[in-house]
Amino acid sequence: IVILLLKKELPRFHFVYVNTDCKNAIRDIEGSTTPLGKRINGYWTTLNTRTSSRLKKFRHVKAHSNVADSRSFVNDWCDKEAKRCMRIRREEIKKLIKK
Repeated sequence: IVILLLKKELPRFHFVYVNTDCKNAIRDIEGSTTPLGKRINGYWTTLNTRTSSRLKKFRHVKAHSNVADSRSFVNDWCDKEAKRCMRIRREEIKKLIKK
């Protein structure tokens, strides 16, 4: 969501869907039940305003199901990408601590 908001121009969408394997994240963001949920809900609202979308929806994707559909493929890719980014960030933090 945040990466999309960094773009100057966004296309107009009728629908915006976010697929996730974390039911707690859906609950927190939709209900703004945590500080992080409130923050992401604000990003979500801004995205929907900027794209003029009429429908916004979170959909749960079962993680690590070995199902060969597009939602599972994207979820697996996102998991791998998140792990890659976390490894990079941990290395950066280790370097800062050593200084």
